[in-house]
Amino acid sequence: MRRSLHSMNFNFKSPDTKIELEEIDRVLRFHWADFNAECDFAPVVFIDESTFQVGFNQHKCWLPVGYSPMEEEVHPKKVNVCAAIGIFGQVMIHVYPDNTDSFIYKSILRDLLIPAANELYQEWGYQWVLVQDNARYHTSKEVENFLKENNIETLPFPPYSPEVNPLENVWSWLKHNVYKRGPTNEQELEQFIYEEWGLISPDAIASAVSSINRRMLKMVGNGGDHIPY
Repeated sequence: MRRSLHSMNFNFKSPDTKIELEEIDRVLRFHWADFNAECDFAPVVFIDESTFQVGFNQHKCWLPVGYSPMEEEVHPKKVNVCAAIGIFGQVMIHVYPDNTDSFIYKSILRDLLIPAANELYQEWGYQWVLVQDNARYHTSKEVENFLKENNIETLPFPPYSPEVNPLENVWSWLKHNVYKRGPTNEQELEQFIYEEWGLISPDAIASAVSSINRRMLKMVGNGGDHIPY
């Protein structure tokens, strides 16, 4: 059956979740990538959030080549995860039940990220710089003022650009390894997240971070449109 479906030009894949870019988004992404293509990302700390679900399956199905329906929304039991990485590997991770807002994000920065990043990067002689996407709680006045008060430099990030954030690769590895263990409740899910996070190779994370410059060159060559990652 698999051979027959392939012969009919079908692929076994997950539904597409990419956001359709507007022209202004492509322009902003192009100029950001062009300006930063030769930037040294060794001092950069990448932070991001993701959701992990209990009983998750990848919702893969047979689809005609070129056809990518959007994934339907579901509401399983879940936890939220905030993590940070850099060229030296894992910086921090935090699992929590509530949806992220400015208050929660600021507390993660204050209590977890800043102490961990200061300790790690000072050991290597770097003054670290923060990269975060344009989520509303990242760009709120409350968070912006907090970063200024704590002298945290940030590197601007273009809209809808997960392919130049190496944490997207790490999320993929982490979710694969966590879901492979089949957590049945939130407690197991949280436990497996922390355990599998610690098992990710720092060298693999460093490799993902080091690939950003190549990704930006591809984005420039693609006129600011989406690229694989």
